[in-house]
Amino acid sequence: MPRFILLGLKASGLKSLEHNIELQFYNHDLKDLTYDKSLVKAIYGTNGEGKTAIAHTLELYRNSVINGEYLAAQSFNGSLRGLINQHSKKVNVDLYFAIYVDKNSFDVLHHIIEFKQKDDRVFVSHERISYCKGKTWGNVDSEVMLFDTKDGVIVDHFKTPDKKIIDDLENQTRNLLTVSSIVYPIMINTSFTHKKSFNSSEKEYAFAQLAVMSIVLFALSLNVFIDKDDVVKVSTERLENRSKTFLRAINPMQISDNDDIINSNEYEEYVNEITKIKKFLKVFKPDLEDIDIRTSDARGGKLICKKTLIYKNGDRVDLEYESTGIKKLVRIFSALSTVDSSGVVFVDEFDANIHDVYLCKLVEYFLECTNGQFIFTTHNLGPMEVLDKKGLKHSIDFINNQKVTPWRRNGNYSVVNVYRNGMIPNSPFNINSVDFVKVFGGGKKR
Repeated sequence: MPRFILLGLKASGLKSLEHNIELQFYNHDLKDLTYDKSLVKAIYGTNGEGKTAIAHTLELYRNSVINGEYLAAQSFNGSLRGLINQHSKKVNVDLYFAIYVDKNSFDVLHHIIEFKQKDDRVFVSHERISYCKGKTWGNVDSEVMLFDTKDGVIVDHFKTPDKKIIDDLENQTRNLLTVSSIVYPIMINTSFTHKKSFNSSEKEYAFAQLAVMSIVLFALSLNVFIDKDDVVKVSTERLENRSKTFLRAINPMQISDNDDIINSNEYEEYVNEITKIKKFLKVFKPDLEDIDIRTSDARGGKLICKKTLIYKNGDRVDLEYESTGIKKLVRIFSALSTVDSSGVVFVDEFDANIHDVYLCKLVEYFLECTNGQFIFTTHNLGPMEVLDKKGLKHSIDFINNQKVTPWRRNGNYSVVNVYRNGMIPNSPFNINSVDFVKVFGGGKKR
């Protein structure tokens, strides 16, 4: 089964990101692409610089690829309207990712999706999918264009001598290309991905087929954790027939810090996930004995599951009344578990409510022991030291004034000291304690 590596991302249009912000995870020359380098990145920046907006952008990308109803639902309930930048009224996602088998066998795709807001509706206004030739990325002149859509119409496409293929694509995607990525209706409604052999005149058709299936699997492997109450559960039900094995491997069941509502036929899977969470929590709370699950029936063949933590001294604490740190660990577990299953995971504010010692040990684990790609935003300086000691390229980025400055080692300077002393370009930390006198008055008595 292939793995996926996010190579580069440009994002704009959500929250404070009016203009493009660009993150790079690998060098543009991929001759030495290996799966064990640059797979952990920490993103630093003060509040309001766009870190959470990047997470929302990836979440929007993922959901528009795997669910054809997502944009309509978000337009209806207004969730996206509150996120889209009030000046630009459009969102741009421009990313490159590698389909990785080994260092000698991988392909690179370039996927651009542009969303626009008009009145109360958010729709896909432009989409372009390209295949990168050779072992480089970032140069559009060396790419093979596979699909190009504008305002719901396929305006350009891969070359094929069989006109019927294109006619079928246009018929099956008609009126659907503004409500989701083009790959969703192709996967759901056409036989486009069924063909297994190609002749020499159908090379670009083979690239297009690879792209469609790979983008869906990449999106399914992408797990974005934004610690918020109104997490929208996105259904992947219609993709399950095509991707069932992959889904089971890469998308663990989401467990909340409150009561969970599950289908009755999911109970065994749910118990297995709770068992994993118990092992995870015991690392932080060795006196945890068990997690008890009490179920009650709900309508439509569903179960309400209530979780109680049982400790060795006999204490029983309902999870909803546990500490904020324990509750955060439960909420974040499925995302962290996806890293371990070769997923691409973006966690916003990873350090919130997690002790810095535990935080650093988790980062070390993801550096040394996992198969996935882990990207996170944080204000905690502990992970910065961990990553700096490893000396990995592209492992630390700073965002200030909505500009990205990657860390590059300069002599023996410590990255933490450089950051604290305001020596990172555009850094806001060139302040002194006396700067607060004009705020608070400096009323200390001598």
